[in-house]
Amino acid sequence: MIPFAKGRGGKEPFSLRDSRIITKEVCERTPSKLSTYKVLGPGMILLENYVSLKDQVSFCGELFQWGFTSPVSPWEKIIEYMSFGRNWDPKKKHKNRYRSDGSEPSPIPYQLFSLAKNAIEDAQAHVDDLPSMCPDTCIVSFYPTLNGRLGLHKFYSTSSGFPVVSISIGETAKFVYLPFGIDKSLESVLLRSGDVLIYGGISRRISTEMTQIHGDTMPEPLLLETRLKSGWLNLALKQCDPDGLS
Repeated sequence: MIPFAKGRGGKEPFSLRDSRIITKEVCERTPSKLSTYKVLGPGMILLENYVSLKDQVSFCGELFQWGFTSPVSPWEKIIEYMSFGRNWDPKKKHKNRYRSDGSEPSPIPYQLFSLAKNAIEDAQAHVDDLPSMCPDTCIVSFYPTLNGRLGLHKFYSTSSGFPVVSISIGETAKFVYLPFGIDKSLESVLLRSGDVLIYGGISRRISTEMTQIHGDTMPEPLLLETRLKSGWLNLALKQCDPDGLS
């Protein structure tokens, strides 16, 4: 496993862990309620409480082995990020498989790959016009509670409509989106720890915005087991078009 190189300006890689919190083993590591779903539009669905606490803890453990680096962001705020599978850059997208230091990103962990495939299959039972996909990229982003924001933007597949599988861990985030089409208005949905948001097909062309991270909403067992810093941890799995576009 190749660790991330130092970030912009030679700074040390960002750590997701809060050193002030003492890690504890908790007894309850299963969802407190059954998973439910909300259809948000054509090819767009929210699977609520889909990822068990056990798997959330496991994903955090995988990510703790890596350091995050911040790009020179084209947006108004800096967001810590890393990627599996393909390299990702906010300007070059996925066209370059290698990082700036010449190393190649680690393959997507099988547990994440499998969860994304299963989530799409489960979603297709409830929503029409949702294509299948085989993820080759996982972009991991961390939005801190105090200033984690991302303005309205869109990165969409030019032809395939391959869906994005977006996994939420940590604090609750307010996700704002503009449905694709004429005379549409902004809509929003709260993404809680363990939720999976999927959007594909025509909804792959939505514009999205992250406007607020709600502090003190992280499940306490997750906090105690992982010492995860206050913020929204997002794992976005997707399959790139042959031209490398996201």
